[in-house]
Amino acid sequence: ENVIPKDGSFSLLVAPEDQAAVEDVLDNFNAQLHTEYAVSDPDAALVMACAGMADADALDDISEEKLIIALNLMPNGVQAMCMDLPGLVETSLNMGIVSLIEDNLQICFSVRSSVASAKAYITDKVIQMTEYLGGSVSSSGDYPAWPLARDSKFREQCIEIYKKLYGEAPEVVTIHAGLECGIFSEKIPGLDCISIGPNLKDIHTVKERASISSIARVWEFIKAVLAYQPTS
Repeated sequence: ENVIPKDGSFSLLVAPEDQAAVEDVLDNFNAQLHTEYAVSDPDAALVMACAGMADADALDDISEEKLIIALNLMPNGVQAMCMDLPGLVETSLNMGIVSLIEDNLQICFSVRSSVASAKAYITDKVIQMTEYLGGSVSSSGDYPAWPLARDSKFREQCIEIYKKLYGEAPEVVTIHAGLECGIFSEKIPGLDCISIGPNLKDIHTVKERASISSIARVWEFIKAVLAYQPTS
């Protein structure tokens, strides 16, 4: 549910006499797409393929209206920026997999925040909208917020180890992501921890990849951290 999709599909039942009108709507929609996303996604398009004549189940008018309301009004995307770290997202969520199976519509969200109360607030929004439309909500794979530790002795030690190993300072940044450190910190009060990783490209897309040479450097760094003996 946190993958950035490259495509999607849906089935639409249309009366034969309405097909031309639907194609006109499609052409107008694609014109809007090309205008709005000319820079970020110039190849974006909605394509219709006629599958022939068939009898099939379809949403009734009330269900259709509820679906459109859910897709339009559910919170989605960046919700709040970090107040003490300019440029960093604090709270966000994304509408992931949307599936209609028999008489059950399921919409999956991934919610993340570095502030626990903000994450709970956004989650409540999704729950309230779902229940208002007559649905129910279940939660799985929850991970706690992991706020920035202003003072971290372990982080400073790791920086020094990296400098000795590679002759330069590592890039220390705060990112907006769900990490295992949040789970560990919640279960071990006072835990001093950091998150490290290799260079990754196009994360959460079908083009996601990792640098093999970077993985090797991270492995050597981990071994150096485990072998570290403080001088005092």
